[in-house]
Order: sequence, then structure tokens, then C-alpha cells
Amino acid sequence: LVFIAAFVFVCEWGDARYWYSNNPRETQARQLNEKSPFGNYALQIPGNQIIRQRIPIEYLKPLRSNTVTLGFWAWASSPIKINAPTIIFSYEGGYVSSPKKSINLGLVPKFYSIQVDVPYNSRNGWLDIANQETDIYFDQIVLADGMWDEGMPQFDDSTSRTGLWRGDEFENLIRNSSFEKSWFNISALAWRKLLARFPY
Repeated sequence: LVFIAAFVFVCEWGDARYWYSNNPRETQARQLNEKSPFGNYALQIPGNQIIRQRIPIEYLKPLRSNTVTLGFWAWASSPIKINAPTIIFSYEGGYVSSPKKSINLGLVPKFYSIQVDVPYNSRNGWLDIANQETDIYFDQIVLADGMWDEGMPQFDDSTSRTGLWRGDEFENLIRNSSFEKSWFNISALAWRKLLARFPY
């Protein structure tokens, strides 16, 4: 009974699987959104939030010294210029981030893509999506080996793991990229009462 009570206090159901926030929030990042280009859900990021997904070493190791493409659909509740999502690579002795790039978001979902060079000594990585002002939204995020600087990916099925980009096959390294899958996450109450002092 104690274990069940503790689990209910610490966790809640319904947020996006594989995605994590850096600080307490009253609303979940995974939200129903009628503008979502894929499925019914999108990632909603309010001001002063960072949402991230870990990229395992087994995904990054084959991509060392390669160029990868990060693509995503994004929009905002009001027009705004933001920093595009960044990838943080860890290596023995430190961290390095992909170069910052500014993008202009409008009220209607639009597809963006940026190219990132993977360091030769990469270990784990994190995809970070940060926001500082108005609410912003993301859907169908894709990370693929190669320089896909034109067109948009076409996925084989609702899992969004494989598809065609400019007629060539690719594999998406981002899990739950359209936020349709839910899972347990840390509740806002547990963050405030127990974990706010331990953000990592």
C-alpha cells in the first residue's frame, strides 16, 4: 500500500513517452491539438521550459563523423522567432552542442529542417527543445542519417520509424516522434515538493 501510494503521488499518466521536462509544470507536454499534421497530439512547450529526448549511444555510434538531418513541424500561438532544437553530444571529458539556428514560427504548422555534424567521439546525445516566451508546438520530429535539405519525409506507417525522403529510404532515430504514445511522468506536485532541487 505504501508503494502504491508513493507511486500515485510521484507519477501521473498521459505525458509523451520518451520525452522529459527540465522543471515543474502544471500541464503535460503532450496535448490534443487540432492543428497537428500527424495524428491527434502535438508537443506543447510553454515559456521557460526545455523538453528533451535522450539519443542512445547505439543510435549515435554508427553516425560518428556523419551529417544528420533534424526535421520537424512547428508553429506557435503567436508569431515568434525561436532557436531551433539543438542536439547535445557527450564525449569523454565534456559536451558539445550543435550550432544554434533561428527560425520564425507562424500560426500554421510548417516543416523545417537543419543539418548537424555528429562529432567523431560522440557517446550519448540529447535533443533539446527550449522555449522562453509564448507557447510553441512541435509534431513529427525526425532525425535521419544524411543531408536531407529539400522536401519533406513521407513515413511508411503511424510509427514514423521508416519512410522515404526525396525518394530514398531513411530511418527515424527519434522515438515517439508524433507524441501519440503516452507513458508515466513525474507529477507537478512531486516536482514541487520533492525534486525541484534536483533538476537533472
